[in-house]
Amino acid sequence: SSSVSRGAAEEPLRPPPAPSSPSTVPLETMSEAARAIQGQIDVEKGKAKKDFGRLKQLKADLEAQLAKDAADSQEDLAWEERCRPLRAELAAAEAREDYGEAERL
Repeated sequence: SSSVSRGAAEEPLRPPPAPSSPSTVPLETMSEAARAIQGQIDVEKGKAKKDFGRLKQLKADLEAQLAKDAADSQEDLAWEERCRPLRAELAAAEAREDYGEAERL
């Protein structure tokens, strides 16, 4: 069990997978594009005569945007993971006052 917790500690933090329902995503965690689509959905839902075809399309658009946002977030995390060792090397070179190595990095 100690190896399980150690493995979990080494695992990088990842955002949760894209939800199956856009309504489960808190508005404050949505991208600006997703919030705009959600706003359009809210306006359409508030109308006395709803355009269900439009609501269906907006929901699909929102789901696609949330999936894109999740993929972008994963890409950002992967980039950070690749950069972490280089940042450590750069900090070590600066600490050693090895400015040639710092410049190369």
